[in-house]
Amino acid sequence: MLPPGEGWALFLLWVCAHIGGFAANKVNLPPLLGMLIAGIILRNIPQDPVHGLPTSWGTKIRTGGLAVILLRAGLKIDKIAFARAGKVVLRLALIPMLCEALVDGGCYYWLFGMPIALALTAGFIQSAISPTVLVTGMLELQRRGYGQEKVIPSIEMAAAGLDSIGAIVGYAVCSGISITSGSLVYSILSGPLQVVYGLILGLVGCFICSLTRIWNNGFKRAAAVLFCGLAIMWLGLKLSYLGASSVGCLSLAVMVSTAWERGFPPRISKGARKYYPKDCDSKLTVLWIILVQPLLFGAIGIEIDFRAIQGSLIWKTVIILALGMVATRLPAAFLVLFKGGFTWREQTFMAFSWVPKATIQGALGSAPLMLIQTRLRSKPDYEQYEEWGNMILHATAFSIILSAPIGLLVIALLGPVWLKQESPPEPAVPHGLAHTRPHRLQSRSGSLQDDDDITYFPDDASVSTTADIEDQNEHHDERVTGEVQMANGVLLPSHECLQTSHAIALEGRRQTHVVVASRQPASNDVPIVVVAPDFSSPFAASNVQTRSSSLASE
Repeated sequence: MLPPGEGWALFLLWVCAHIGGFAANKVNLPPLLGMLIAGIILRNIPQDPVHGLPTSWGTKIRTGGLAVILLRAGLKIDKIAFARAGKVVLRLALIPMLCEALVDGGCYYWLFGMPIALALTAGFIQSAISPTVLVTGMLELQRRGYGQEKVIPSIEMAAAGLDSIGAIVGYAVCSGISITSGSLVYSILSGPLQVVYGLILGLVGCFICSLTRIWNNGFKRAAAVLFCGLAIMWLGLKLSYLGASSVGCLSLAVMVSTAWERGFPPRISKGARKYYPKDCDSKLTVLWIILVQPLLFGAIGIEIDFRAIQGSLIWKTVIILALGMVATRLPAAFLVLFKGGFTWREQTFMAFSWVPKATIQGALGSAPLMLIQTRLRSKPDYEQYEEWGNMILHATAFSIILSAPIGLLVIALLGPVWLKQESPPEPAVPHGLAHTRPHRLQSRSGSLQDDDDITYFPDDASVSTTADIEDQNEHHDERVTGEVQMANGVLLPSHECLQTSHAIALEGRRQTHVVVASRQPASNDVPIVVVAPDFSSPFAASNVQTRSSSLASE
């Protein structure tokens, strides 16, 4: 007999979602797919062990998960790739998405008998590709050197972010028109007004998060961004303006990323810091992996009760994917890449990689149902709208199950065949190094409080560092080039920093560390940062590595 209570149900969901994600990862499938299936199994096994989880909790989990997804999408926009291939990125991001949204909307109207505005709402949710799945595959191809000459992985990743933005804006406009209890004029104006309200909320949140003299280290900045994003999303949920809050959360991340990089506002920020967005995203990624992703996709899974689903729903979902994704999106993506300087093999790969659906469908699939339950409960046709909302939720969940594995397999199998390998594969990351965190040692002037005290030596600089090292006789300075290729998933450019090896004691263990030193004049008070290859931690975010990467790209 399982323990009763909401807390137990939530804990069980989180644990089982992690187990499902681990199992999916073991067979080279997206972890989120395993988490979704784990939630479905929990809901449909005898005794329904998660029946104690309140509906309101599931709603808040899905809304909070959407906030984290939108914040990470806004912070991840690759401005360099966009500047190099802006027109190609725009065409690839928006035209296939719009074409599929219209076709998907027509399919929902035809197959489910929905009003056209509600059908288009479902169409925009259905049309978005998954940045999570696509970026995972593209980063692996990039690491192995495929398509680097024409920056194909970077173009795909930048376009994936814009594709999600376009789908979210389309959803906000159509949901504002279709799910409203006001007059016809209000219904027509509600969609565009939600975009305006969202931009205003994003601007307010951007101003708060850009005060980097207050948020003077990475964890404070990430906490500020997360707090503002959650406040915007839950305010929208409370006021039944989920479309406006989605736009607000996304615009917050885009605007604050630009503000950090440009040093805005000038007097109350610490100036331009190009590495801040990557650093903030790396910390949100930790939260996403450990907490948000398993709860989000597990919560979506438990909404799927096969005992209440009509058998026709699955084949109708297959028809929507066949007409919208296969017959519309793939040809559109192939055609928009003409005159982009790509070979037909590269165009075909880029079109076929535009398949996976998961992130936006998982986050927004339940949004129409939540809006219907809060806005239309007093209308005479409420039950019919609630049924349509459940159909959208179930159809988008099935689209994840059907398309996410196919998309990841297409990228993994066709990329090495159809893309040219421009450089040899990078050496593997040493064991434990990809999951380490930086440790700051106390210099003679005391411990460092502000991460902006950390800068870098050029290659030709000489450095003399002093730290609290247990045995000074075991201190060895040497210039390391090519030995440490990557730490925390980010390259350490040897031309930007001096690396020295120290044998020291940390937390009771003697280890050899790689030290990245400061650009400040060498003295006994030089601050240093130590990267410990043998010290594992789930918090893989590192200001030093993120900043090194930013310096390398300048």
